[in-house]
Amino acid sequence: MEFKHLQISNVGATWRRIDFHLHSPHVYAFSPPNGAKRQDVRDLSDIYLEQLAAQGISVAAITDYNGVNVDWFEVIAAKAINRGITLLPGVEMIFKEGKTSLHLLAIFSGDCDLKCLNTFIQSLDKEPMIPLFDHQGFYRGIDLKIGLADALKDLRRNFDCLIIIPHPHQANGLCKSQTAEVAAKLLREMGPDAIEYCPEEEKKKIQSMDVLSAAF
Repeated sequence: MEFKHLQISNVGATWRRIDFHLHSPHVYAFSPPNGAKRQDVRDLSDIYLEQLAAQGISVAAITDYNGVNVDWFEVIAAKAINRGITLLPGVEMIFKEGKTSLHLLAIFSGDCDLKCLNTFIQSLDKEPMIPLFDHQGFYRGIDLKIGLADALKDLRRNFDCLIIIPHPHQANGLCKSQTAEVAAKLLREMGPDAIEYCPEEEKKKIQSMDVLSAAF
């Protein structure tokens, strides 16, 4: 058998800076740069990408509340390619769960059907005909008609997405919006792909419930 000469790269691992929790100008908390207007989609998209490049971020996800702003995302994602930046669609879902509300991130592939995704998330709500968000920054909590764990399973099955728990120690995060026991059970049931920074004290409370395995 004849073996062809193989070129072996000695570059090693490539480290990338990633941010999977960003918002667009269509979220009320977004502060446009001086002189810019939220409505200036194309101008803002250029400024947005300049900031990502300046921070060395090569992969990012836009995670607006309860859905994807399709027009904005398609414009900025197309421009990002020319800058060597990969932008993924994402959603920061706000569920009416617990003492306040529970926020969870879902990150999707670049070829995801965004209109289909928005329709699916809308269908999870008890009132699917009432919009969950608009282009002015308004949003309302998702009042699930099935259990949270089942809703996430359906989302994953249909869109093969990543589930990330954001800011768990804040008021609308897992640790503060839920009791320690409920939080532990949700972690076991949903099996998140990642968790943002969580203080040691909060982790110990959840671990003390003896719900999760020692390896979790």
